[in-house]
Amino acid sequence: MISHIVETAKITLLPGITEPTLLAAFNKFKNEFLLHQPGFMKIELLRQDDQQYLDLVHWQSRDHAARAFARSAESEACQAYFGLIEIDETEAGGGVTLYDPIASGEAAERKA
Repeated sequence: MISHIVETAKITLLPGITEPTLLAAFNKFKNEFLLHQPGFMKIELLRQDDQQYLDLVHWQSRDHAARAFARSAESEACQAYFGLIEIDETEAGGGVTLYDPIASGEAAERKA
């Protein structure tokens, strides 16, 4: 059984925001905020097209994810990153969803 949580956030960039601007804010968010949060494991940013991205954050537990989310409002790095993104206020959690991984696989598992 896999024992961690994956937080997903669908990202749509605001008009005029470029990928280099997003990446600079992403790195600041990661280095100044996430790396200092208890339970943080890793983050991935995936591109769909020039305006659509998916942010995946791996946490040790739901509690760690919830506590970090609560602290994010106090972080300048978080606010700078979130400030580049269209946030759907009608969606619970602003588009952030937590998932329990139930299976995974890696290339090393392939048999010759």
